[in-house]
Amino acid sequence: DAEERYVLYKLLSSNTCPNVAGQIYVESLVNPPRKGDPSYELFINERNKILSLHKSKVEFISENLKGIKGISSIKPEGRSI
Repeated sequence: DAEERYVLYKLLSSNTCPNVAGQIYVESLVNPPRKGDPSYELFINERNKILSLHKSKVEFISENLKGIKGISSIKPEGRSI
């Protein structure tokens, strides 16, 4: 009947939409905290820690690749390096 179809439609529709946590995550990626926002300092500290860790991993891999015979490695460059 019509009510059963409506309930089934709502159930199926809920599975095709992003969940709330996913929407919050995407919002934080495309609209990060700005200077003056309450979470700005925390955001900057976390971002800097992540970039620093990334840089050390890239440098470690690059240096170790140089030690393998037949493999050369160009010094990594970029925004986070």
